[in-house]
Amino acid sequence: MKKVFLSGVVLLCGVVMYAQGPVKKVAVDPIFPLQEELYSDVVQQSDDNTATVTQSENSATKLGSDSYILQKGSDLNEATVTQVKNNNYSDVEQNGHHNEAAVTQKAGNNDSFIRQVGEHNSATVDAQTFGGRNFSDILQVGDDNTTLVDQEGDSGNNTNESFVVSRGDWNNNTVTQNGGGSTGLNYSDIRQNGDNNTNTVSQDNPGLGAGNTSFIIQPGNSNMSMIDQSGAAVNYSLVRQSGDSNTATVTQYGDFGLNTSYVNQSGNGNMATVTQANGVNIP
Repeated sequence: MKKVFLSGVVLLCGVVMYAQGPVKKVAVDPIFPLQEELYSDVVQQSDDNTATVTQSENSATKLGSDSYILQKGSDLNEATVTQVKNNNYSDVEQNGHHNEAAVTQKAGNNDSFIRQVGEHNSATVDAQTFGGRNFSDILQVGDDNTTLVDQEGDSGNNTNESFVVSRGDWNNNTVTQNGGGSTGLNYSDIRQNGDNNTNTVSQDNPGLGAGNTSFIIQPGNSNMSMIDQSGAAVNYSLVRQSGDSNTATVTQYGDFGLNTSYVNQSGNGNMATVTQANGVNIP
């Protein structure tokens, strides 16, 4: 049994809903031909999958959002997409069994991509930036992986970007990005291949031309990386761990300065801790 729930909320105009086979679409009433559409495309190719899409447009700009959901290969997958205001884009593809994907994008100009291949994977994207832009790309290949991306900002020039590639089982990734605009940029890229890895990235950028950048590369098992970056400056961190049971902790705070950190661990059971505060620090 297929379950599709669609809700299109449009201020100052009506909504027309129509269906063609397994594909559901929501479009704005053609009485207002100059308005952009609220568009949703759901394709379910297996059994007992659930897809829920809720979208509303900006009453001032009359711009809508796009949502695409593809569920195939097995059953009991669940995808929930909520998009508010204008120019949001969500693309969810689930191929496997009992995967969960939840996307919430508010304010506008947000893009989210989620690909899940395997079983019991969970991916959550929560993007709320008022006037800025958020981008998230999550790929999960394996079983029992969990990824959470939380992006926030309060200025029109802020951009948060997050990339997560998780191949293996029982991996856990958490990315929290908060930007304050004024050409600020938070960027996080996590790539792991193995089992039981844990990565936590926290980036805070109050603006003033600042940007945070973090790369985590982990081929191995039971590795842990914790990155904490904040400040109105350029913070950069690169962590590469090859092996098993390695731990890397990087903390960078900068006010109009430059912090740079490199951690490269090859082997098993290694531990590295880097703490940098204010000014120009390069370990």
